[in-house]
This record gives sequence, C-alpha cells and structure tokens, in this order.
Amino acid sequence: MTRVPYLAREDLDPAEQQAFDRILGGRGEVHSIYAQLLHSPELAARVSETGDYLLGRGGSNSVTANLVTRETVVLAVARETNCQYEWTIHEDKAREAGVRDVVVEGIKVRSKRGLLPQESILIDFAKQTMHGKLNDPTFDALEHLYGRRGTVEITILIGFTALICYCLTAFSPELPEGMSPLLPDA
Repeated sequence: MTRVPYLAREDLDPAEQQAFDRILGGRGEVHSIYAQLLHSPELAARVSETGDYLLGRGGSNSVTANLVTRETVVLAVARETNCQYEWTIHEDKAREAGVRDVVVEGIKVRSKRGLLPQESILIDFAKQTMHGKLNDPTFDALEHLYGRRGTVEITILIGFTALICYCLTAFSPELPEGMSPLLPDA
C-alpha cells in the first residue's frame, strides 16, 4: 500500500498547478512517484525536469541519449538500492532498448559472467559510486569510454536514479496494474 497519496491537478491551488503543468508538458503524464512528489509541487517539477533531460530530452549530444547505456545504468542503480518498482518498470525497457539479456540477468543476480568490458565498467562505476568507493581505474576507464562530459552525465544519472529509487522506497507507490515484481530479494 502506498505511503504517500497521489495528487492530481485539481488537488493543487492555481500556483501549484503550474508545477503540475510543467511535469505534464515534459513527461506527457503525471503518475506514480511524480503524483506523490506533488506534495512539494515546485520540487516535483524540478526533479521531473532533471529526469526529462537525463531520460530523453538531453539531445543527441547527451551520453544518456544512448538507450543501452542509460538503461544499463538505471538497472545497476535499481539493483544496488533494491528498488523493486524501478527495476520492474525498467527491466523490459532495457531489453527493448537493446541491453543484452546476459547484462539484465547479470545485474539482477549480481554476476558479471559474460559481460563485455564496457558493460562491466558501467555497472562497476554505478556500484562503486553508490557505495562511496569509486576507484581511479574504474573512473579512468569510464572517462576513456565516454569522455569528461559523458562521465559527468552518467554520474548525474546515477544520482538522479538513486534519488528516484529512494523516493520510491519511502513512498511505496503501487506497481502499474498487471505488473508483477521482477527483482528478487536482496
């Protein structure tokens, strides 16, 4: 059961509805975590705008525009935070984006067997960053592959995804109808 009620546009005063409209304009819908974040409308809009940039509106120059890279990072963070909601929403998205099954399953069961070096570096970078133990070889390898800008964008994607995962864990929204949990217990 959800811990924080969902808000709709009509639940907000006229000034707060502007924040709702910004979220709607960027995402095309306001549901789940964003309907919960609307208890702080301006913050919800700003979080949404950051997500919109990272998850699709960053332009073709953005490293996170590469769906395989982006979804690999999102799954790695969802797994490190054991965020059932984020994992369940993104597992199929990752496969549809072209993330190899061995990568999805490897992240899920915490195994690097069969991963390509670039896949392992993304996962290691996310994991080490999440645990405050990022080592120089991992950082250097990611920067070699993605450049300085890409490294910054991937780092922000990790932080953003962790923010969403922590909110999802705290607020406990319901999975969309017809979806079953896909992430095994920690």
